[in-house]
Amino acid sequence: MDSISRRDFLKKAAFMGAGMLSPNLFGSGGALAEDSDKITRPLLVPPFLGRPTRRSITVNIVAGERPVTAYIAYGEAGMNDKTSWRRTGEFKIEALSPKESILNSLTPSSEYQYKLFIREADSDRFQIAWEAGFHIQRLEASSFSFALFSDFHITPFDGERQEILSNIGVSILARRPDFALMLGDNI
Repeated sequence: MDSISRRDFLKKAAFMGAGMLSPNLFGSGGALAEDSDKITRPLLVPPFLGRPTRRSITVNIVAGERPVTAYIAYGEAGMNDKTSWRRTGEFKIEALSPKESILNSLTPSSEYQYKLFIREADSDRFQIAWEAGFHIQRLEASSFSFALFSDFHITPFDGERQEILSNIGVSILARRPDFALMLGDNI
């Protein structure tokens, strides 16, 4: 096996771990190539959503190896009129650095869609880097479902474990849990 740096190992492992729940992980942002050293991606890993409240949610974004400028457009799911969507202001993310953006003024118990737009320094045009959806906190007590997973012990070169992990992701997606928690020890 070829020697691999710690940073390259973590980048490859982060993509695999983040992609577990998404069969089309890079459907809008480009495919993960076998030799990732030859590709510069605008994001190091897909965005993570956290700290949902009844009126807001935080989107955590990590830039790839080059700085980017970004903004997020978001609106209630099923709204065909995109003019009702809101957007954040533009913000810069330094190379290999995290940035949080809070989506505010959301309606409780509602489902939303969002699109993350990225512009790299050598471009004058924003492109969609990621799009997904989320459900905001409910007003009243209600049942919910969740998935817990941990201890994958995946490596970038272990095809059997990656296949098992992919099958687990497909199974979790089929059940459509309200949220999923990755408990750690994934690499």
